[in-house]
Amino acid sequence: MSIRFRAKGDSMRPFIEDGDLITVSPLRSSTVKVGDVVLCKTADDRVIVHRVIRKTTVDGRKVFYIKGDAAYFNQPEMVDAKMILGKVAVIEGKGQQRKSNTTLSRLINVFFALLSPFSYLIYPASSKIRDIVRKLYPFHDGNLKSKTKALRKNKLSWSGEDRLLLYCCSTNSGVPSGIGDFDWNVFLEKARNEGISPLVFSRLADLAKHYDISGYVMEELKKDYYLSATKNALAFDELKKFLILINQKEIQVIVMKGAALAETAYGNPALRPMSDIDLLIKKEDLHEVDGLFKKMGYSASDRSVDDVDFNSTYLTTLDYRNDVKNFTSFHIHWHFVNSTIDNEAYTKYIKMDDIRRDAIRAHIADTATWVMSPHHLLIHLSEHALRVTHSLNKLSYFCDIDRAINYYGKGLDWNLLVRDSFTYRLNKMVYLTLYFSTYFIEAKVPEDVLLKLRPKRFGILEKIFIRKTTENKRTPGLSYLIHLSMNNGLVKKLKFVGRTLFPPKDILAQRSYISKSDTNYSHYLDRIREVVTQIFEL
Repeated sequence: MSIRFRAKGDSMRPFIEDGDLITVSPLRSSTVKVGDVVLCKTADDRVIVHRVIRKTTVDGRKVFYIKGDAAYFNQPEMVDAKMILGKVAVIEGKGQQRKSNTTLSRLINVFFALLSPFSYLIYPASSKIRDIVRKLYPFHDGNLKSKTKALRKNKLSWSGEDRLLLYCCSTNSGVPSGIGDFDWNVFLEKARNEGISPLVFSRLADLAKHYDISGYVMEELKKDYYLSATKNALAFDELKKFLILINQKEIQVIVMKGAALAETAYGNPALRPMSDIDLLIKKEDLHEVDGLFKKMGYSASDRSVDDVDFNSTYLTTLDYRNDVKNFTSFHIHWHFVNSTIDNEAYTKYIKMDDIRRDAIRAHIADTATWVMSPHHLLIHLSEHALRVTHSLNKLSYFCDIDRAINYYGKGLDWNLLVRDSFTYRLNKMVYLTLYFSTYFIEAKVPEDVLLKLRPKRFGILEKIFIRKTTENKRTPGLSYLIHLSMNNGLVKKLKFVGRTLFPPKDILAQRSYISKSDTNYSHYLDRIREVVTQIFEL
């Protein structure tokens, strides 16, 4: 009869880790082979799990020499055949199940047995390497939940300003602890830089009785709150006009990101500042949409609708503006990926027909319209947060994720999110954004979802990004390392770098709000200078 128990100790690392579940099957001693991992009883009545590294005959009886893989300074122990209680058949850990009856398992077992005489040289060196890797990529192995908890302890060394900002972002209730004294002016500046000052104002109002909050800072945050409320009210008025016109034409338009989240997930438009309104349409409807905006007094400011290249994997928007200064601008998308960095590694795999098909009805700006399905919304927010110019550099990206998860609740199908993340080749981006949303503000992302999304391995570029982000060194341009790593092979990586430095002329023109004919070598020099500057800032 098989028995199942949890391993304790490190003597069999890395083959068996502390906490792994082990299933041991009974067997006859004649079936024990060199390399097998066995449960046995020792001469001093200990019951251990070690590896058979040699077998022989002593005085006519069969004996086995056993040793722990990581017990590199210990001598092998000799046990009689009758002391072998069973053989390890299955090991469960790190979200995986490994069986010992496969050809690959047998080869691995023999390899570890042959390695045993030299383990006193190899294991100390491997431990040093493992420590270096852990510093570079702190959560490369082990239980994801426990690793996340361990990493959160690192935040205790962050400044009080940072920790209070994280509390203001989180939807968790209660009073933050361990904040201490800090500079309120620094706190105000950080709140504004992170794009969350209206939200911070709302949250600090509940903490006034627990902390001596600077009156000047509260007044400044209050100004930000009402400025956001005013700007968003004007923006929603313009959005309503457009939605009424587009509904009359029976054209599907999907309200994206900020405008959709402000009235749904946040429940208060003032809490979610917007620099513009993003709308998603079919590319076939672009000319008709262009005409509707012209009726409203808007025109495309970055390029003409006739200059659009729908096959481009760079910029996929038109920027519509009114002549009135500081008025609302509209970004019209026909694809949700929009960047001056070439995205052909994944853009072509994203099925925009799926996005439109799965869109759901909602009331935005007091008008019936469409918004992305919850799982597509999180995929888009994750991709958006990891664009090169963003690189998770604002806490507002994590706030959007957290609010969306809380708002949709059971209406969010995590299985569909995992499935489409892989289909769209965005699983790495989705994993990193969701993981750091849990790390920074404890967004309620199920652990099994993170385990399913998590890549099998990370390269050196990705590990650098992870380490810096874990240390709260979130700078624009940092996620270029992720985008570069998503181009497999040296040739594709070199091509990606080349197209980053030298994008098509029409992309430079659109980004600079000039005509294609006005671009010259100076614009490419500026582009190279911009890219190189960001690299050195990493």
